[in-house]
Amino acid sequence: MFPNSPFDKCSVAVMHNGSSEQIICLVNYYLNLGVDHVFLYAESNYEFDHVKLTIVRCDADYWNSRFGVGSNVEARQVDCYLDAAKRAEEVGSRWLLCHDGDELVQVTQSVGALFEAAGSSTQAITFRTKEMRFSPQDDIHHPFGATLSLAKISPVDFSLYEFFGAYACLLRNGFWGHTKGKTVYRLPLSSFNISVHGPLDGHSAKTASYAEGCLLHFDSSSFGLWKKKWFDRINGTVVAAGMSPVRKEQALLIKSQAQRGENALEKLYRDFFVLPSDQAARLRSENLLAEVNIGALISSPIKNKPCPDVVELSLDPVAKYTGPEINIAYVTDRDALTSTFASMLSVVGGVSENTSIRFFVLADQIHDEQLSCLRQIKNLDAVEEIEIFDISGDLDRIIGKNSANRSEIGLTLINRYVDVERLLFLSPDVFVKSDLGSLFRLRMNDCLIAGISDEHASGVAPDAADPQHGAGNSKGTSENASIGTELLLFNFSHSDFLRAFYDMKSRAMDKGLSEFNGCKAALNSAFRDRRLLLDHEKSDLIDKLDVHSAAQSERGETGNDAFALRLISDFEKRFGISFELEALANRTRQHAGRRVDLRGWLVNKVYVRIRRLLKSITSILA
Repeated sequence: MFPNSPFDKCSVAVMHNGSSEQIICLVNYYLNLGVDHVFLYAESNYEFDHVKLTIVRCDADYWNSRFGVGSNVEARQVDCYLDAAKRAEEVGSRWLLCHDGDELVQVTQSVGALFEAAGSSTQAITFRTKEMRFSPQDDIHHPFGATLSLAKISPVDFSLYEFFGAYACLLRNGFWGHTKGKTVYRLPLSSFNISVHGPLDGHSAKTASYAEGCLLHFDSSSFGLWKKKWFDRINGTVVAAGMSPVRKEQALLIKSQAQRGENALEKLYRDFFVLPSDQAARLRSENLLAEVNIGALISSPIKNKPCPDVVELSLDPVAKYTGPEINIAYVTDRDALTSTFASMLSVVGGVSENTSIRFFVLADQIHDEQLSCLRQIKNLDAVEEIEIFDISGDLDRIIGKNSANRSEIGLTLINRYVDVERLLFLSPDVFVKSDLGSLFRLRMNDCLIAGISDEHASGVAPDAADPQHGAGNSKGTSENASIGTELLLFNFSHSDFLRAFYDMKSRAMDKGLSEFNGCKAALNSAFRDRRLLLDHEKSDLIDKLDVHSAAQSERGETGNDAFALRLISDFEKRFGISFELEALANRTRQHAGRRVDLRGWLVNKVYVRIRRLLKSITSILA
C-alpha cells in the first residue's frame, strides 16, 4: 500500500538516456504520489511535457565542455544531482530524491514523516535496495514489467545456488545490480560531497528499514533496454567507473551470448531475471520475496504509446583464435611451477610435425622472474604463443589468501581469460608422452566435456561407453562414474557449454551449499550426462595417449621437482636451448627443505650469466 502524497515537498532528480516509455512511466509514478517536481537530465529530446517536469538537455557536447572527453557516467550523475538541488529549492521543495531511470522508491509513510522521525539533525536518508524480478507471466519487454521484489540475501546464511541456480556465482547478495541503495537529501544540502548512492561526508545520515521504504531496482528493465545498457558498456559508449570483477564477468558473458545471436541472448536474459515458480516459492518461504504492483501508477497522467525494444545493436564480432591446432591451459602456483614447465615440455615433445600449440597459464602468487622461465617455452618451434594471467587477486577475493583450495577454484576462472572454441586443461603434475592432437580433435557430438575417470587414474579400468558414442545422454559417462580434473577437454563452442560451466562455478563457490565439496564434485554434478569418458581400454584413439601423474611415477627421494628438472634438462640438450632454471631450481631446493647459502647462490648466478654470455658469443660468431 502507498500512503497518500508520500512525496509532498519532495523533488526527484534522474539522469536518463533510455526510452521515452521508461521515463514516462517513472514520471507518472511520482506524479501520482504527489511529488513536487521531477528534474530529468537527458541526452535526447523527449516529445512530452508536464507542469511538474523539467527536462535539462545534456548531450555529448555539454558533458565534454564540463568534464572533457570520456568522463564516466557516475561523475555526470553527481553533477546532475547537485544542479537539481538548486532547482528544487527554487520550486519550494524541502527534500530531493536522487536515483537512476530504472529505479523507483516505495515508501510506507511520507518522506516528511521519515525525516521528522529521524530528527532535525538528519540530513539524508538512504533507502536499501530491493531488486525486481519477473514472474513467468510478466512482460519482459516492459521497462517496469517485473512484479517480484527481492530482498538482499546473505550468502553465508543461505545457498544462492539453491535459490538461483547456474548463474548464482555472478550475483552479489542475490542481486545482479548494486546493493548500496539510493538517497533522499534534506535541502539545502549540508555538503556537496556526495556519490550516486549517498553522502560521502558532511551529512548526518541514516538508513531506512525495509518496513519504512525501499528502492525498487529494475536492473532487468526490459530486454531491449538491458541490451542497450550492456552493449553501450561493452562498446565503450558509456564509461562506468569502478565496475566490480563480478560485473565485468557479466559483461563478458553477455558479449559471448550476443555473438551467438538474439535467441541465445534472450535465453540468458530470462535465466538472469525470470524466477521460475519453484524458486519464487522457496524465496517467499524465507520472507525474501514480495509482490509489487505499480501498474495503476505508471499508466497516466502522461499518455504513453508502447514502443518496441530499442533498435537492434550489433557487437563487432571477436574472432576466435584459429591459428594453433591445440589450445592447452594450466592453473598453477609457485609450488607447482617446476612440474608445470615440465608438463608443457612433455606436450611439446609429443606433438607431431607441423602441429602448433597455444598455452594459457593462470598463475597464482608467482613472481615475474619465476614466470620468465615459462615464457621461454616460446622459443620452441611448436609453440605458437604462451599467455600468462595473474589470478592471485581474483582468488584472494573469492576464497581468501590462505585457502588450500585456491588451485581448484582457479579452474573455474578459465572462461574469464580464455576465449577459444575448444580447450584442453591439464593439471600441472600430468606428463604426456604422445601426441595430444587426436585427443584435442575428438568428436564430442553433444557432450560438453571429456575426461578420465577417477578409477582410471587409480589404475582401475572403468566400465564406460566408447567415447565415439558421446551424445549427451547415457551413452556418454555412466551416471556413477566420476571424472577427475587431471585432464579435461572443454567444448566451448557448444551453445550449452557456458551455462553448465557457470553451474559448476556456482556450486563450487557457494558458501551456503554443504552438499557439494570441491571443484571436482561440482564439475561432475553440473555437467552430469553431458560428460564423455575417455577409456584407454576401449578406444584406439586413447591407446596412443600415455598420461601419468608425476606423483605416481616418481615417489622416490628425488621427488616431483627433481623429476621435472631432469625432463627440462633433457629438452635443453634435445633442442639446444638454454632455459632459465634458476628460479625453478631455487624453488626445488626450498621445497625439499634445504637452505641455499649465499656462496651457492652466487655460484649459480655466475654460472647462469656465463652460459648466457657464451650463447651470445656463439650466436655472433655464427
